[in-house]
Amino acid sequence: MIKRPSVNSSQTALLPVVNQEDILMKHRHLADEVLRSLPWQCQTSLKNFYVRYDNPSRRGLAGKNTIILDGSVPDEEFRALLIHEFGHITDLGCLQGGSASSASNFKDGSETIKIDDLSIGFYSISWADSKHQKTGSKDGDFVSGYAEWDPFEDFAETYAYFVLQNQSFRQRARSNHVLAEKYRWMGKNIFPSFELIAQGEYSWDGNVPWDTTKLSYEWKPEKTEVAVK
Repeated sequence: MIKRPSVNSSQTALLPVVNQEDILMKHRHLADEVLRSLPWQCQTSLKNFYVRYDNPSRRGLAGKNTIILDGSVPDEEFRALLIHEFGHITDLGCLQGGSASSASNFKDGSETIKIDDLSIGFYSISWADSKHQKTGSKDGDFVSGYAEWDPFEDFAETYAYFVLQNQSFRQRARSNHVLAEKYRWMGKNIFPSFELIAQGEYSWDGNVPWDTTKLSYEWKPEKTEVAVK
């Protein structure tokens, strides 16, 4: 089991990265609780956390070490956005190959992803390179429509779906070998002993949702450990 710091803010100081004066206290506590609930090994990769209250055009943005969220969205969506964006932090900021390693077929903008970057194993399930899906890929091979945008959104959406809609993910994976491979990859490499922190309320109806952060869930149900097979 991955050990996480206590989430009881009355006993534990807020994480410094979220405890910023220009962030509403409500959002500091929400972000602190979410981050403490996720695997701890990539937490130090998050260096900058911002919440905007000026009606930004994007609900969330992230790169290697920075997350920016829209503070006007409902709390449930705020949590989901943070989990999605922390998927990007995990992918691009935490799981990195060696500087001396050779280049892969994948690029994040102008930066080449190294061949020994752990994320390559995930990208390669559905992607030939940063812009092209593998031949034969179909909509149902992705957890959401947005995940089809590129391998980086595929990673972040799959990360969020694993955390927030785990039951639906497992249900879909039973009849789709590509999703099953993505579920196993996340379980093995990111959540090796996953403790359920949300109960998804999305029921799979055969139609791929567009955005995992818009799907409803119950936060912090009675904790259950999920076996990844």
